[in-house]
Amino acid sequence: MSIIAIKKSYKIDHENIWRAIDILAEENGMSVSRLAKKSGLDSTTFNKSKRIQKSGKKRWPSMESIIKILNTTNCSMEEFVKHMQSEKIEIKQPNQALKADSTTK
Repeated sequence: MSIIAIKKSYKIDHENIWRAIDILAEENGMSVSRLAKKSGLDSTTFNKSKRIQKSGKKRWPSMESIIKILNTTNCSMEEFVKHMQSEKIEIKQPNQALKADSTTK
């Protein structure tokens, strides 16, 4: 029987899961809508507006949706967890970056 030592405990929470999805989309040059669509999901699956219900209840992505985006991007679960553990970063969607570039010309 092998024992796995965990060096650091880590809380899996709502914000960290969504941050990992945002990072995964960004790393692959896609918006979260495009990532969802390429993964065979509804394009609104990962929209920021759907992450919290009108009642204030947090909406969590399903494991099935997470597995689909991991397969689409060839990302391992280990790498996805690393994204969850990363510091907060500002995610710029590809189309926002293009708009910013066009205004500076």
